Amino acid sequence: MSGGCCVQVRLLLESLRKVRHHKIEMGLRKLNGPMAVRLNNLAAAECNVIRLLFQGTLDHYWETSKVRAGARTSRAELPAVSEAPGSGAAP
Repeated sequence: MSGGCCVQVRLLLESLRKVRHHKIEMGLRKLNGPMAVRLNNLAAAECNVIRLLFQGTLDHYWETSKVRAGARTSRAELPAVSEAPGSGAAP
């Protein structure tokens, strides 16, 4: 193959990769709530792209959950409003 043909093949492959990636991304954007996903004819490289996306999303969810759980714990440890000093309750 000549150099020009190799470049043309690479450009076509890159274009194909972009189209497939866009289709996957658009399909995942339609997800709303818990559901099963069926991804037919997905290459291993495309699975890795999705895996990295979900890993980042789940890491963010995990961090958010820890912050929320910490906030709930902090509120549970606070005294009730009627027990707080200066709340006007009789001694």
